[in-house]
Order: sequence, then C-alpha cells, then structure tokens
Amino acid sequence: MFRSECGRSFAVDRCFGRRKLSRQYIVILLICFFSMLANAESTGFDVRNYSGKIVLLDFWGSWCPACRHSFPWMNAMKAKYGNKGLIIVAVNNDLEKEEGMAFLEEYQANFEIIWDQDYVLAREYNVQAMPASFLIGPDGRILHRQVGFKVAEQENYEAEIAVALENLKSKTVRSRQ
Repeated sequence: MFRSECGRSFAVDRCFGRRKLSRQYIVILLICFFSMLANAESTGFDVRNYSGKIVLLDFWGSWCPACRHSFPWMNAMKAKYGNKGLIIVAVNNDLEKEEGMAFLEEYQANFEIIWDQDYVLAREYNVQAMPASFLIGPDGRILHRQVGFKVAEQENYEAEIAVALENLKSKTVRSRQ
C-alpha cells in the first residue's frame, strides 16, 4: 500500500475518504473480497463458455436417491444427443468432495462434473432441492427448470431436450442461408 506524505494510505483515502479504518478491518474486507472471487471461479462453470449450445445443468448430491436414477438417464442423453449440440454439466453440492467421488465410482458419469461445495452456483440458480436441472438455451437463458427426477417422466424430459435441439438446428440452418 502506498502512503502519502502525511502518512495516510492512498487506497484508504480513495475508497473511504477521510474516515479512519483500522488495518484489521481493511484486511478482513480484502480477504472476504478475494475469497468470494476464488469461490466464484472455483466452480469452473460459466454459461458463456457454452454459447450456441444447449446445456443441461444438473445439481446433485451423493445422498440424493433420485440422482441415482438421473445419472444413467443423463448418460443416455449424452450418448444420444451429444453430437447434436447437447452439453451436460452436473454440479455436485456435497460438503465433502470424497462423498461425491464415492457416488461417481458407483454411478458413472460420461459428462462434465463440477464441484460446488460452497453453493456458489446453487445460490446463483436458486436451487431449493436435488436433483434440480436447468435446460439452458444457446443464448444462456433458462428454457426449462426441473426439480426432482421421476423415471416415469423421462420421456417428457427428453422431449424438452429434443425441442431445444431442434430449435437450435433450425436457427443454425436459417443463419447459413
């Protein structure tokens, strides 16, 4: 930190005027700020990285019974629609990464897994229960939101994906003409 001739910190004068703040308070503020940045970047998910694609963003936990059924279904959707523009990203919200890893040993994932122990993404998407899935369009907007997973509803879930991919395909064809 730079000090002026009178001994005041330039950063403190600029940000807080002439109010006197203790160094401890400033250090705490800086630690909070940088830890928020680190948490935001630690998930590794930015919807802008998937521009032009259809993304199924799924929030799951190792303790979630419905997630045991959704993983085989997501593998099947990836196999069926992956080459047509579907990206599947599953976000784990276990407090301990080891619990999520143990789940993945039993329930294989042929799609991207992101760890979100601090609930950064879960808060951003306002996840209230698990599993929670968001079908995101090529422009980054949420097309469909699904809470829970019911085996009997798999065809309906797939239909949402198929419609989104068909719309993506028709937009791509129109833009080429």
